[in-house]
Amino acid sequence: MPWHPDYAEHPAIAYSASVISNMAERTGRSMEEWVTLALQDGPDGEKVCREWLRKSYGLGMTTASGIASFAHGDGGIWANADAYLKAAPGFIDHAYSGKKAHLRSIHDAVVRMAMAVSDEVRFCPTRTGLSIYRTRVIANLRPATQKRVDLGLSLRQSQTLPESDRLIDTGGKAKGDRITFRIELQDPSEVDSLVGVALKQAFEEDA
Repeated sequence: MPWHPDYAEHPAIAYSASVISNMAERTGRSMEEWVTLALQDGPDGEKVCREWLRKSYGLGMTTASGIASFAHGDGGIWANADAYLKAAPGFIDHAYSGKKAHLRSIHDAVVRMAMAVSDEVRFCPTRTGLSIYRTRVIANLRPATQKRVDLGLSLRQSQTLPESDRLIDTGGKAKGDRITFRIELQDPSEVDSLVGVALKQAFEEDA
């Protein structure tokens, strides 16, 4: 069986719960009512349903996407902590399946290194990889290609890190993104002291 750390509830779940609780007030229908309408009168498929909701009822992208996801996608997972935590290991297993299965050892090595930084580090899987939190996102980890895993890092004081060509500026700081640097990993041996120092600094900057 693949190894997994203990996963934490993704912050998106609280946001989804808030959206659902305010849906009737904002749109005139509850989420349950919208989903029933979409299933009865709308087209099959998440994307086409979303566009149908936008065109037919003038809903915004976020609202229409949420309803379509509940009707035809995995929206229910993102609105229920128990459902999310049950599904979370499968997100990671699927991300590292098939031609990307050999990259799983890199992922696991980074996770273990992040665990060593502090017991305050939280791991929240998504459909495409893993978000790593303290209070906010400090890093993300995903199989970028069939040959490498990308470790994205939220770093604002990169000048204090060891100088290395492996630390790639993503341009995120200028754009206001949380993730500002990445390290490309093609082998578990590359999960080294640079990765450890960078994870520790990202964690400390989120204090």
